Amino acid sequence: MNMLIHLDLSGNLIERLGHDSFVLFPNLQVLNISKNFIKLLERGAFDGLHSLRILNMYNNSLSMSALAYPLLLFKDLGNLIELNLLGNVKAIVGGETYPDSALSRLMSLNKLLIDGIPHPETPGRGFRNLTRLRYLHFGDSQEEKCFLDVLGRDFFDNIISREPLENLSTLKILNLISCNMGFNKFALASQSFHQTQLEYLDITGISRPNFTVLGHDSLKYLSNVSLHTLIIEKNHIINIEPKAIEKLPRTIQRFSIAQNKIVSSDSLFSFNFMISLEALNVSFQNNFRTASIWRSSSNARTDKAPSKDRAAQTPIHTSISHSQLKRLQMHVCPSYRMAPLRNVIQGEEVTYRVFLPFELRSLHKLNIENNLRKLHHLDLSQNYCPALSPYFFKDVPALRKLLLSFNNIGPSLEADKDGETFSKLFRLEYIDVSHNAIRTLHPKVFKQSPNLQTILLNNNALQVFDIDIGSLNKLTLVDLSTNALVTLPKPVMTSLDTLALSSPNLTLDLHDNDLLCDCSNTDLIMWYIKTKINFRRKELYKCRYVNGSVIYVEDLINVQEITWRYCAGQQILVPVLTSFLTTLVILTALGFYSYFRVRLLFYIYISKARYFRHFSDQGPARVKDVFLVYDDQEIRWRQFAIKVVKPELESRGVTVYISEVDALAG
Repeated sequence: MNMLIHLDLSGNLIERLGHDSFVLFPNLQVLNISKNFIKLLERGAFDGLHSLRILNMYNNSLSMSALAYPLLLFKDLGNLIELNLLGNVKAIVGGETYPDSALSRLMSLNKLLIDGIPHPETPGRGFRNLTRLRYLHFGDSQEEKCFLDVLGRDFFDNIISREPLENLSTLKILNLISCNMGFNKFALASQSFHQTQLEYLDITGISRPNFTVLGHDSLKYLSNVSLHTLIIEKNHIINIEPKAIEKLPRTIQRFSIAQNKIVSSDSLFSFNFMISLEALNVSFQNNFRTASIWRSSSNARTDKAPSKDRAAQTPIHTSISHSQLKRLQMHVCPSYRMAPLRNVIQGEEVTYRVFLPFELRSLHKLNIENNLRKLHHLDLSQNYCPALSPYFFKDVPALRKLLLSFNNIGPSLEADKDGETFSKLFRLEYIDVSHNAIRTLHPKVFKQSPNLQTILLNNNALQVFDIDIGSLNKLTLVDLSTNALVTLPKPVMTSLDTLALSSPNLTLDLHDNDLLCDCSNTDLIMWYIKTKINFRRKELYKCRYVNGSVIYVEDLINVQEITWRYCAGQQILVPVLTSFLTTLVILTALGFYSYFRVRLLFYIYISKARYFRHFSDQGPARVKDVFLVYDDQEIRWRQFAIKVVKPELESRGVTVYISEVDALAG
């Protein structure tokens, strides 16, 4: 046991740790006692753990007080670098204080996660000894409980000095998730950030009101640090003042304002100042609820969070009226360049799968023009944008991952007759345009993106997939599930087979389509059987017969030989029957003509004579109209001339003179 270095006691029923609980494990480096019911720690509970590096006490029942954390509790943990005390404060009962006296012994501590408690309590003087602290997390890791409500000027005073963060010069990561301080108080606290090496800042959920305006001073002190990552999610932001983003440091590479409520974001035009930006996430801007919108035609100012009594009786007032919110749907989204109206097609309202009140759909405008040359990850999903300009992605040549799911850009892509929308994304590797009501796409839509590996077109309305994918040599996944495809064109099947030779992991998903399995679609069925590409969820593939019956494609394979013979027989029988009937008709016509040719010729003559000559009756002495000669040696001709021709002509008023041929005279 002396050699034990990792001990995991999490998820048990431990309620107390007595003196010398771990004295038998002097070489222990990692101790996990999270998710227990520990209420009491005796003073010598961790004695002898001189080698301990990581201590996880997450989600126990320790109160935040000097009584729960005795003065000499951590006296032997001089080498501890990570301590997790989150999830211990279940409720505020009064008398809570930060255990700074016990923590003062942890002079090697690099990472501290601790519950936040309400103002006016601030970290005590014992925090001054934590000079190597690089990661400081106030709040609960599950984003459920954080009782820190105010981050005033003096909050960090007892941690380091009268100059906040003075001794935390190595601090690089700061996580303030769900701490209810608001942006105004955060602005005060951020004045001291210049003392640090802060690179990662997460202020998700620090603002609790239903609607928040991000002011131009809210983030201004961040310009003093070289941030690489900034996350401002779930803050109910409905608008951003023009210069708020302009004051952010130019070093930011990853920026997320997802899961807010931005509806009129003209200030996002300022993104073009962020010249180092690589990943931008503005998705999920549709989190409106009926109870959160004030039904009025007048403009109302943003209120502070209402009292509990008032909140139960009155709706929240917004800075935008209901009618204005509805009009936002008519704006171009996303379109940073005001292209001619013919290039921007308004989509129909999305009504499937997700239902939003008051027809709220959207970002208003988004400008990514000019300087976002380094942007490689862009998430615009879940915004329900009704239109997409074909020029929108012109100025992001480094883009590698593009997420556009759950919008309504299908009509815009259909109207892109030249395939311009994605034509400048030469480095694109991953694209998700699922859930967009797309019915057709230009065949060359991905022609200029040779690095594409993943194409997600699922949950659309595609009836034909005739995209030119022959040049996409790195392709690994094409998801066409839940569309209206009946078959695949032969060029597409040929291209997929060719790509499979160089990409053995190439996968195609055709689940939940309207595939036909009759003789008109044998090319697809035979290709499905013989191709080397992988089919995802192929056991769920179904195809439909002309009579409406449905069969699993895998079951069809079991009877494919019978099906092939039947279809092959049909393919042979139809031409043979056609040829036979054609020959029969021709022979019948020739026989009929041969037998009745004289009579037919006579009728033709009479028809012509009737319309081109005029006969008048001049009495019995008139000259005969017709002189008919026949060979008297041919009885058939004699009978025909006397019994057929002569009566017929006379019935029409034509006089006939009949004579026999003089055989000797010729």
